[in-house]
Amino acid sequence: MSASPAAIAVVRLKPNQYIHLLDNNANSTKLLTGPLTYTRMDHEYFIPAAPQNFICIPPQRYCVVQNPVVRDPVTNAVVFDVYGQAKVRIGDREIRFSQDPFPLYPGEELQQDVTRLLAVTSNRDFDDVDADGTPVQRRAGDMWMIRGPTMYIPRIEVDTIDTIQATVVRASEALKIRATADFKDNRASGLQRRAGEEWLVDKPGAFIPDMNEEIVEKLSAEILTDRQAIYVSARVSFVDRFGKSRNAGDTWLVTNAETESFIPSVEEVVCFSNYCWSAAVRRGRKRIRGWSVLPWSARVAKRVMHLLFTTWRNIAWWSAGRVGAFSA
Repeated sequence: MSASPAAIAVVRLKPNQYIHLLDNNANSTKLLTGPLTYTRMDHEYFIPAAPQNFICIPPQRYCVVQNPVVRDPVTNAVVFDVYGQAKVRIGDREIRFSQDPFPLYPGEELQQDVTRLLAVTSNRDFDDVDADGTPVQRRAGDMWMIRGPTMYIPRIEVDTIDTIQATVVRASEALKIRATADFKDNRASGLQRRAGEEWLVDKPGAFIPDMNEEIVEKLSAEILTDRQAIYVSARVSFVDRFGKSRNAGDTWLVTNAETESFIPSVEEVVCFSNYCWSAAVRRGRKRIRGWSVLPWSARVAKRVMHLLFTTWRNIAWWSAGRVGAFSA
């Protein structure tokens, strides 16, 4: 159990240690730093009861101090009031980087412990929100992106929103991207994008979405062979990748004669991706009889309609007393 401040009469401070001393007569608190041996008076108390270590910030680290002390703009010395207590900026925050070990004056608080600086690699981004403005004339609520590789040094007016890891696009893959706001797409030679607009990014490599973009999904290409094709329908009117004009609702078959792999665009929807063909051997040669391009659901529906029609016809013949005529 730790001793109370009133029970400790003598404190021994080692180098890089400090303690706060409360003077009940003057109602002020001052800072004591080591190396020092101090015997308190009856009207003085140590706060806290045990000595504290200096704050050490190694290279590439930082910390955030709440209610920092006021310093002289010329000499950078701490400003004290008439009672010998350091003046503090109540409600303000201060980010301190690598420097000599320092104590916390009475009133100062360590809001954020010593933290490593964020290293931004070439495949990592993050978004910032500026509270009141930066040298690039940011306004409150503005968001922007900092691309790596760089070492990000935080500002007291800026809050880090998130870090974004790059998504790798391989061959025969594509990313479906959606715009969250109106912006100018610099990747597409300044093309103006509208909120809600979707498009594909199929260039192999690392892709980092802009702050006005979001990744909807990753698509993989369908490999087309002599026995496999894709039945495609158009969502809207557009010109496809083969230079053909398509109207909304049009359907067509994509075979390996046109392309070896296929990824549907945002204007296309895949109805199904399987078909078969049959061949008959005649005189040592193969002859293609026909294509079966209806999906299995359509074939099942056709069989059910045929059975219903046959049943209805038998009932009609039976009602007329001519059931045997149908079998003949």
